[in-house]
Parts: sequence; structure tokens; C-alpha cells
Amino acid sequence: MLEERNVPDWLSKEIRSFLYLNGMVLNNKDVPGVVHVPISIFPSHISKTVHDKIEFYQIAFNKLIDRAARDQAFIEESLKGYL
Repeated sequence: MLEERNVPDWLSKEIRSFLYLNGMVLNNKDVPGVVHVPISIFPSHISKTVHDKIEFYQIAFNKLIDRAARDQAFIEESLKGYL
């Protein structure tokens, strides 16, 4: 929570406004309406090993998304129940 990290009230409001105005929200069955997505505004240390794994998987994930986006038949089949 932003309050737990001594974030100034004005900054907390700015962050929440940005998240809501840009659609960065989730439905939550435990509370009415929507809640903003989890965020981190403070730096977090990660090891080089973890960073390298993240980078490896991100590159693979980007290739997967790119190929899926170029496959019209895949897109149509995936979305046919929603359109």
C-alpha cells in the first residue's frame, strides 16, 4: 500500500488518478466496482540471474505475441466466441 511507504497524499492521488484514467483497473469480487492494478513506484533489487531469466522469457514472449498478431486465422478463431 502506498500509505505504508510514507508516500505523500498528493502523489498517491496522482498515481491512482493515472491508473483509473488509463484503464489500469481490475474487477474484484470482494469489493464493488473496480480496483487499480498493483504497481511499484519504489526500486526493487533483483539478482543478475533473475534479470537474465526475465530478459530471456520476455524476448520469447515478444516473439510469440508478434507471431500471433500476424496470424489472421488464429485471431479470428480465438475471438469468434466474443465477436
